[in-house]
Amino acid sequence: MIRLLLAFTLFFSLSGTLFAQSCGFDAQITTVDSVLCAGDSALLNFNVVMGTPADTVLPNPIVNNNGQDGNMFNITASNAIRIRYFEGLIANTPNAVTEYYIYYKVGTHVGFENNPAAWTLLAGPINFAPNAPNALTTIPYDLNITIPAGQTYAFYLTNSSAITNNNRYHNGTATGNVSATNADLTVFEGTGGAYPFGTFFNARPWEGTVHYDYPPATYTWNTGETTSSLTVAPTTTTSYSCIASLGGGACFVEDTITVTVNALPVSNISSVIGICAGDTALFDAGNIGSTYAWSTGDTTQTLNIPSNMGAVSLMVTDSNGCVLQDTSTIIENALPTLSVTADTICAGETGTLTATSSDTLFTWSPGSFSGAVVNDSPAVTTTYTVTVQNFAACTTTVTTTLVVNVSEVANTNGDVICAGETGTLTATSGTGQFVWEPGSLSGSVVSDSPAITTDYTLTVTDSNGCVSMDTATIVVNDLPVVSMTSVGMVCVYDSPLALTQGTPAGGDYAGPGVAGNVLDPSTAGTGTHILVYTFVDGNGCSNFDSGTLDIDSCLAVDEFELNASIIYPNPFHETATLLIDTQENLHGILFVAYDMAGKEVMVIANPENHQLQIARGNLESGIYQFRLTNNERLIGYGKMVIE
Repeated sequence: MIRLLLAFTLFFSLSGTLFAQSCGFDAQITTVDSVLCAGDSALLNFNVVMGTPADTVLPNPIVNNNGQDGNMFNITASNAIRIRYFEGLIANTPNAVTEYYIYYKVGTHVGFENNPAAWTLLAGPINFAPNAPNALTTIPYDLNITIPAGQTYAFYLTNSSAITNNNRYHNGTATGNVSATNADLTVFEGTGGAYPFGTFFNARPWEGTVHYDYPPATYTWNTGETTSSLTVAPTTTTSYSCIASLGGGACFVEDTITVTVNALPVSNISSVIGICAGDTALFDAGNIGSTYAWSTGDTTQTLNIPSNMGAVSLMVTDSNGCVLQDTSTIIENALPTLSVTADTICAGETGTLTATSSDTLFTWSPGSFSGAVVNDSPAVTTTYTVTVQNFAACTTTVTTTLVVNVSEVANTNGDVICAGETGTLTATSGTGQFVWEPGSLSGSVVSDSPAITTDYTLTVTDSNGCVSMDTATIVVNDLPVVSMTSVGMVCVYDSPLALTQGTPAGGDYAGPGVAGNVLDPSTAGTGTHILVYTFVDGNGCSNFDSGTLDIDSCLAVDEFELNASIIYPNPFHETATLLIDTQENLHGILFVAYDMAGKEVMVIANPENHQLQIARGNLESGIYQFRLTNNERLIGYGKMVIE
């Protein structure tokens, strides 16, 4: 019979789908836990369940009515098997040492009985002493040859000794008929033959036992590892598969398992945190729906931690059972030092606030200023808050007050004067020291005589040194521009005449014989007189000018001759001639004509050849008086009539 001497079982532990592959075996991947938390690992085991080889039973009792040097036979594997060694009926001479050889070839032996080149020596020479002719003898050699599932291998077991009929067998039915079979293999009737590859005889079954087991598996994981067990630590849900190849790759089994990875709770606290002295920090463990265990004994999601805690630990367990352990070291940061000063100012001035600290990040309010020294101009006394922040973002806050002194408002009155007059400047409010500029005038009431309109600034300094200012103006109105022409010559017997020689019109005349701006020559009397014309403008400013008046006794003739000077024709229409009868030098002769108001209307100087041509020009018709002088000495006068 063919008996089972070795049962071989491969197994791996892993939980997966159980299924059969072409090798005819079951395969299974198992693990203790296929659901992990991130950072954990799992041991995956691939188990190939090959079962136990069964005995292959030959006919009983053993028939050994024939024999030869060797015996060839085929073995076909239903499952992949590994041939380990043979037992057989060897020799009929007990205890004689034999020299034994074992050959094999892939495929049947039929047709290759006498072809040594088709065979491969598997073992030999093997020297051993066979058992008695009717007892099986172990051929002491581990062949370790694998027959893949579904394939046929031929074996040739022979000896080279001179012992007759060394391999014992019986006559079979036909070469290729089944000699013995089980679930793993089938042994077929073969041939007997002379050593090494001589004469052969068909239908000679092997009488003995085939000792076999299952070939070891080789493993290939989709990660590249080649061991039957695999430790994995995936970071995300991952599928792992493994192929176990048996019989030198003749068949394989495969299985796949998915390892689910659940993320750990997210760390929500800092490993190191600084808290300003005296403050607390709100720690939030996050991971809503989890359970919490703080080193303080608290089990809430959030926890206020004081600055002097030193350290706090936390364990978070989420709904998947994944655990996060975290610790935060608490550093207590000192508060910055801070002192502050502020100015006292007057309204409208700029005050300085100064903060002193070893740190440099300052914030002020009101005003949103920054810096250790700031300037501001509040309208009223104001309290300021300054905060300094250090490198750890800890702050200290101090307040200070900038005092604003408000002085009494200064008010002034100015003045309006005429050029040359003195104006008055008056402070109507304010207390303290009064100074007017320009002029550095002191006092609440001052006087000045500016030549032109001038703006004055009053500065009032009170007891706090605060200044109030106002302006006032002394308006200087210019004097009117007044002029007066000479009246000229009139006769003492002339009628009173209205004076109009002054401009601008509307002023007053004063002088001998003048009353109500009318000149009475007879009252004034003969001679040269000075008349004064005074004019007052709309601003009340006045000015004056003066002119001369000559009053003569005048003869009562139409023409008064002196030194025989004469005008002809007289009256005239367009032109007349003045004959000058004098032996004097004519370079100083001056002819001046006046209208009846005494206004000078014509001047002719330095006539030639004692004649002077008089042209009417633009003069209107009427009676005109004239004077003829030589070097300002009167040498003639009279009247002329223009028609």
